[in-house]
Amino acid sequence: MTANASDQPAYLASQFRLPDIPKTKRIAEWGGFYWVGEGKYTVDWLLYDDTGRACRKQWKIEAKLSPNERGVTPGMAAGTIAPVSFRRWSPQDDADVHALRRLTVLLHAAPLFPRATRFRPQDRLVLLGSLASLLESMPARAVRLIVFNLDQQRVLFRQDSFTPDSFDQAAQSMQNLQLQLVDYSVLKNQRGRVDLLADLMSEELNAGSPSDAVLFLGPATRYIDKLPPASLEDRPSASPRFFYLQYRPYVRPGAEFADSIEFALRRVHGKKLVIRSADDFAKAIKQVDMQVASEK
Repeated sequence: MTANASDQPAYLASQFRLPDIPKTKRIAEWGGFYWVGEGKYTVDWLLYDDTGRACRKQWKIEAKLSPNERGVTPGMAAGTIAPVSFRRWSPQDDADVHALRRLTVLLHAAPLFPRATRFRPQDRLVLLGSLASLLESMPARAVRLIVFNLDQQRVLFRQDSFTPDSFDQAAQSMQNLQLQLVDYSVLKNQRGRVDLLADLMSEELNAGSPSDAVLFLGPATRYIDKLPPASLEDRPSASPRFFYLQYRPYVRPGAEFADSIEFALRRVHGKKLVIRSADDFAKAIKQVDMQVASEK
């Protein structure tokens, strides 16, 4: 694959082993992914088997930002090609001197499509890339990261002083998330998910060193449970602002139902910001930054 005729090609290869099967008309499908920056590319595709048979094809593609994404800085330079991997957090040397004192991110590790029962690699890539972009766009002197899953009613990762060196550990915590397997204790405790939300929020409300902002980041949940009236104490005067950056990439604009996280945020007068595109994400970060800065 090349960006133009003068560039060095990038080679992307994979191997697929077929089982021993009798003659059949069934079709097998497999595929892969790669990242490209903006630009036009030529793709040369070759398929061959161990008997020497081969099939070739060539086509051209163009990668470009949509009109709604023009305000977003791409994560890759134009004309570049790279294998798919999750984007890591790379703090900027010229970070704004008015950085937040402390930021808490509550990352909900769940499928982007609420009805899905599998946590796909694509879901993990989007969430980790969003987390990296968020931390770079809202530089903070201290970051607390908590990765949790409501289906399993548990925290997958927690670090009060989160650093770029710990990013791989956070990513690994989601590696083997199997939502098809449900623990018996989870089935017994049907309200465990709202108890988990209440515990996470109470911890932030009563922290000795409260964050300037607490951000829930992740897809809309499949649950609509509300927190019990007595599950959260009165909001302290110095408590942080709560926000919910909710991913809804597969839902068209229109009537939307509140989920458990949104119901919980209403208890502390938090704000939900819906994310359907990269442009929405950039605008949401700016809105959070402006609201937090106005209260300093």
